[in-house]
Amino acid sequence: MRSGWYILLVKPGYENNIRSLLLSKRITLSIRSVVVSNGYIFIRSSKINASNFLCYEGALKFLGVTKEGPRQYTDKEIQNINREPKKQVKCFKIGDHVIVKKGDLSDIEGDIISISKKIVRIKSLLFEKLIRTNVCDIDFLNRTT
Repeated sequence: MRSGWYILLVKPGYENNIRSLLLSKRITLSIRSVVVSNGYIFIRSSKINASNFLCYEGALKFLGVTKEGPRQYTDKEIQNINREPKKQVKCFKIGDHVIVKKGDLSDIEGDIISISKKIVRIKSLLFEKLIRTNVCDIDFLNRTT
């Protein structure tokens, strides 16, 4: 079987950790090369078993999954993909320390206590109250990734 490219979507900040793990297991997983691109990892291989890759912390999913498994992309398709940085998806979790960046509550910081699709509840350090705001209006405070 000819080798092609598989595209793995990962959480922002996990790209290099997953890349290192893949390179250390290159022979076992039949990987020919690994390329990192802002939230994605491009893996060149002849065949991929998705379960071998999705167990890594930060790995989300393969693009183009079918009944047979992840879709294999050709060199030409990969060259046509725009690798310019896209707006990163923020992956918040309960307990993250965040700051409100927009709206009437801007500059309030606190810890996330619950998350729904678009709304987060934050225990404010300033007011010692719970506040609700949109996910798109917050950002990590002192983020190191």
